[in-house]
Amino acid sequence: MFIEDAVMLYHGQYFRKGTKRTFDELRQLDLPFDFEIIIMDIIRAETVEKIRSRLTELLVLTNEYLKIPKQKDLPTATNLRGIYEEMYSNWKNKMAEAADRDDIYSSFMNLLSLQDMFHEIAESIEVADFEIMDKFDPQNLENNVCVFDKAMSNYLAEYEKVGMRPKHYKNVEEFEKEYCFT
Repeated sequence: MFIEDAVMLYHGQYFRKGTKRTFDELRQLDLPFDFEIIIMDIIRAETVEKIRSRLTELLVLTNEYLKIPKQKDLPTATNLRGIYEEMYSNWKNKMAEAADRDDIYSSFMNLLSLQDMFHEIAESIEVADFEIMDKFDPQNLENNVCVFDKAMSNYLAEYEKVGMRPKHYKNVEEFEKEYCFT
């Protein structure tokens, strides 16, 4: 019900014809997915797994549909300053250490943190948003180090586009001293 309301409000409308005509009103919005089929599948579902599956689908579809596009800033030396260095100092050594220790969890979490940072940056700055988690390999942690290095190399191209050269730090504490975080 709340999702139905959210979709209507997104279009500056609200239900006027009552519960019996809910789907008629939703159809008039020309949505890119069939709301009625998904809702009815949820109502008719006979197992918790089926309910979860269709609810997840509904949440994903409506979340994507209701997103308000943000105005992104063009990349500049000012808004990119320190990002590469932070990623490098936070995770470069940790990726190699995880591979040396055969620490699958750390390898996964380090790569996931880098992925999250790429997504976060790309939400507000007009830079490439790299997908790296699909390349994670729990059987070959050395390969994950290569995935990390390639992603960092790709991100470095964003620096080069604005005429920046990266600085490298031994650790995050050294990075923080330079960027006055302490």
